[in-house]
Amino acid sequence: MKLHYGGIRKSLYGIDPLLTKHSLFRTGIGLELFTHVHFVNRAKLADVSCLLHHFSLTSNSCEAASQNKRAFLGTSKGYRDLLDHIIKRPDYHIKQHTAIEFRSVDDLVKSNFLFASEDYRIFAENLTG
Repeated sequence: MKLHYGGIRKSLYGIDPLLTKHSLFRTGIGLELFTHVHFVNRAKLADVSCLLHHFSLTSNSCEAASQNKRAFLGTSKGYRDLLDHIIKRPDYHIKQHTAIEFRSVDDLVKSNFLFASEDYRIFAENLTG
């Protein structure tokens, strides 16, 4: 699985957060859930990855950041940075010149942003006919 860093938070705040997260895995004996907020140990990962939309790009980003800065002490600085940015620059447009319009999951797989094994691709094609 490819690790992705940075994203829009790098553009906004100059931080380089880890974006990749193990989200699709099978539970089992010996599994160590979330030894890090983005990973699991000794898990059987799916042979496909997925895209999770981040809360800070939604219409309720201030509310979510306020709640999360209290709930997640280890990452509270990032949430405070988001709130400060929104308050100090309310007319800021988050879209950057490097933005690419999301068209389809297939495009993300073809560009190697997301992963889908050959077996999974065949399975998905058989579902859609």
